[in-house]
Amino acid sequence: MGVPLGLQLIERAYTMAAETLGNGAPDGTVLGRTDDKIGFYGATPITTPTVAVTASTPNAAELAADMIALRTALVNLGLIDATEL
Repeated sequence: MGVPLGLQLIERAYTMAAETLGNGAPDGTVLGRTDDKIGFYGATPITTPTVAVTASTPNAAELAADMIALRTALVNLGLIDATEL
């Protein structure tokens, strides 16, 4: 005996292939323009984050501040989940 028709339809409804962003163009794919807002994984779309990092050889405090700024930008875009444990 096979799978009942109702279950077959449910299975088909939830089986879908991932979508590909891009068309194989040799120049690549751009996601958004400079004035567009973008968000990933359900995050609220934001404009391009600006992160000012220390230009010279940073000391430990400056390096920590730079890393926090980068982490914040990635979290705000939705690219990483930085939930504290």
